[in-house]
Amino acid sequence: MANGDAKFQLSLAQLRDVRNVWFEQLTRPEDFILPEKKHNQHWFFGNEAFDRLCVDRFAGVLEGIRKSGIRTGDDMLEIVKPDNPLDWVSLIILLDQIPRNCYRDDTAAVAFTFFDPMAREVALAAMSQGLPEAIPEFRWQLAYRKWFYLPFVHSEDLEAHVLATRGFEMMQKDVYDLAEEIDGAEQLEVSNGHELLETSNGNGQLKASNGHEQLDYRARAAKMIQANAARSRSTLDAWVDAEKRHLDILKRFGRYPHRNVALGRVSTAEEREFLENGGETFARPKATVNVEGCGAAEVKN
Repeated sequence: MANGDAKFQLSLAQLRDVRNVWFEQLTRPEDFILPEKKHNQHWFFGNEAFDRLCVDRFAGVLEGIRKSGIRTGDDMLEIVKPDNPLDWVSLIILLDQIPRNCYRDDTAAVAFTFFDPMAREVALAAMSQGLPEAIPEFRWQLAYRKWFYLPFVHSEDLEAHVLATRGFEMMQKDVYDLAEEIDGAEQLEVSNGHELLETSNGNGQLKASNGHEQLDYRARAAKMIQANAARSRSTLDAWVDAEKRHLDILKRFGRYPHRNVALGRVSTAEEREFLENGGETFARPKATVNVEGCGAAEVKN
């Protein structure tokens, strides 16, 4: 680890705070199986109040990471040792999503160049432990599962998008399969909220769920998705399409032109024409709240 503040710590309690804030609007078990449009709008097209909340709660943590000497995902995992799936998803959200609510405009580069690479490395480490597909609580609750793939969407490296495309297409297939099958399982009692997985086997590896748990989570997801088949298919189609639109831009330009200003890059004539004629920027409404000393920005991706 590079020289820095060796005293920096990121506690599991702080990771719980991340998910409490991030998933607060999900009030029903069904929301965790498949978030509604309003939930996705809250996350991806948020508002000043949500940005302010993220800054108030997490700006100090993010700035602490920047000053700590932590530079890689491995560095981060030396300090934070997630031993259950929820800690993993909280860490990925902290590194990949919350910086987009806190660093904006001329400081958006902090998210793109500092936190994004770290988030991808942490997501890869999580995948090496079987997350999210091998853990039924995550495979069949897409409100958790989707965040593992977004660090790869945010990358300008085409190879990363192989993982992003694979992840979203696997989710899409799972939803289509559930929507089309005949469900004979009765609905089981659903545990409430996002403290469902506060368990580990004590040795730093994720606790595997048994076959009965796998069927329970799958049966609940099947019942909900079959009752909302059209919306379920449409939602996953939109997620897959969003990744395709990111990938198409990278194949055309080799980078995201809408990041050029934040990163101090000179746009090519083709990029300027693309942006001036309504080319995709994946932007959200401009916010006025930011980390102290940082500007407001329009860029979310």
